[in-house]
Amino acid sequence: MDAMGMQILYTRSANFYVKMDAARAVHRFKHDGEHRSRVYVSLGKYF
Repeated sequence: MDAMGMQILYTRSANFYVKMDAARAVHRFKHDGEHRSRVYVSLGKYF
C-alpha cells in the first residue's frame, strides 16, 4: 500500500462512523518513472 488512513467521525445523531482508506499505485509513467494512477479502497461502519 502506498497510503493508508483511518478516520473516526461523530455524527449529530449520536453515532460514530469509522472509515478506513487505502490506496495503491497501479501505473508507472514511462517519462518520469512515478506512479500516478491509484486504486482506492474505502470501508466504513456506523455504530
